[in-house]
Amino acid sequence: MRAGQLWRQAPSRAAKPRTERCGSAVERRTMNQWSFRITDYRDRLITGLDRIDMPDSTKRMQRAWLADLRDWCVSRQRTWGCPIPVEGETDTLDTFVDSSFYYLRYLTDSDTEFLPEGCYQPVDLYVGGAEHACMHLIYTRFIHMVLFDLGVVPREEPFRKVIHQGVIRKDGAKMSKSKGNAVSPDDYDPDELRLYLMFIGPYFEGGEWSDEHITGQRRFLSRMRRWLESRGSDRIDLSAFKDQVDHDTRAFKFNKVVSGFMEFYNRHKHLRPDEDTARRIEEVLRVFAPGFRSCTH
Repeated sequence: MRAGQLWRQAPSRAAKPRTERCGSAVERRTMNQWSFRITDYRDRLITGLDRIDMPDSTKRMQRAWLADLRDWCVSRQRTWGCPIPVEGETDTLDTFVDSSFYYLRYLTDSDTEFLPEGCYQPVDLYVGGAEHACMHLIYTRFIHMVLFDLGVVPREEPFRKVIHQGVIRKDGAKMSKSKGNAVSPDDYDPDELRLYLMFIGPYFEGGEWSDEHITGQRRFLSRMRRWLESRGSDRIDLSAFKDQVDHDTRAFKFNKVVSGFMEFYNRHKHLRPDEDTARRIEEVLRVFAPGFRSCTH
């Protein structure tokens, strides 16, 4: 500044943050909210991890999330959603409340509000995305523990085993509607799509989507269909093949299931299977491609 020149800097006013959806200004307000006192269960949620067969990475994330747990605010200022069961309350429940115990209703066909003790059993295998490692899975375990304390469920933990499926990528990025790189399943034959998703890579890792590669499943199903339609008198022993399919399925090695079908076809394509053999091969294949039929079936 030049000699003798003075001025006062006006205090800066930072622009208010705006929502990503509609651009409206975000305001902070003090409001009364409903909360679950999940912090009372912190120690049990931590020690209970030792009793669950769960990926170590997920256990580490849950333990870290539980080094900073706060009570769970469950009220939401939305007009839609499950109502909070308090007369005159207009807020609705956080959607995580619903998704934290819905699995219990899958285990019975009863329409009664409450079932006798022993009817609710823990889930043998929970399959879900790794993105649910903390919030959803911790809230689920918390609500199940509360139900256990109330005598509604017979075990403290809801799941015996937890695994995470891989993600499908396109153009090197996770497939997502928000990124505009999602693929509509309506554009593909369901059986071809099923087999391709099985074959795309190891189940726990996912894989890279390719429109070019999915046509390989179309060619495989066409070859299988033509082969099984060319009936003859050859009987093929399927016991070892079916055992291998069962083993790979139980191990979630679905890519090996598909490659096993391809290898089986290549080993026996010079034969003309008899009626019974062709029927049993179709039965196994339709477990994974339900729409598969040969014209002579």
